[in-house]
Amino acid sequence: MRYIFTIILFTVFLLSGCEKENSIAFHNERSTHSHITLEPIYSQDYKNKALDLINGAQKYVYVWMFEIANYREGPNPLLSALCRARKRGVDVKVLVEGGEDFLGERFYKKQKSAYEFLKSCGVKVRFDRKGRTTHVKMLLADTSLLIGSTNWTYYGLERNTELNVLIKSSQTEKFKELFLKSYRDARKNTLNVPKNARKITVKGVVTYVQERVSRRGRAYTIFKIKSKRRTYRVFIRGHHHIRKGERLLVKGIFYKVKKVGNRTFHNEIEASYIRRI
Repeated sequence: MRYIFTIILFTVFLLSGCEKENSIAFHNERSTHSHITLEPIYSQDYKNKALDLINGAQKYVYVWMFEIANYREGPNPLLSALCRARKRGVDVKVLVEGGEDFLGERFYKKQKSAYEFLKSCGVKVRFDRKGRTTHVKMLLADTSLLIGSTNWTYYGLERNTELNVLIKSSQTEKFKELFLKSYRDARKNTLNVPKNARKITVKGVVTYVQERVSRRGRAYTIFKIKSKRRTYRVFIRGHHHIRKGERLLVKGIFYKVKKVGNRTFHNEIEASYIRRI
């Protein structure tokens, strides 16, 4: 919640410009301040609001996003809307995270699939450079800015609890300038394929196990498994009630070196499947 509140305050600061002498009044549904309109957009309302903005755009649609992906059962409706906007002559540009090693192969595959889908219909897509993580979630359609916490994925659009703000103002031109500068800087960047990651299947005995909860309240388990050749450190989301001495089959992505924030892990498996044997 503090993250979203910071976004709103920063956005209002940029849009307010020289109007510092005026105060901003917030009402239940909508707030208006010198031609600046703010509207909270909650969870699944985001998808319909974003579709309205894209479908109604006349000049440009710019998307600056951490994660984009098609649904398992078919195209992401927002990506399809971008294709339709491009076909009717709107300037459509997309800038997304290029995939750092710590994000893993699964992230890379989703980004690549969405990238190819958009490119196939003529949408201009670029990736940020390696070593910089783009964590923005922004849609700018003409003078309407939709910004907040929602990624363009199935869970982001259909399942998660998310909070965003829709801002309508001629002052959103400032965000257009920020986006285009970053988009130009990303001209030669490509999707970063994890170089030190590979699929792996391991059978062995658990020698250490600890169930933990992250600061964001997400459960995960760390354990070590000893196979015939070596001992691996394993990370898996959720609590699986693993016991020391159990024999397990583990499938996942093996990282010789894995960086998460300021921490570095060696010889770790990010498991997607485990089974007792």
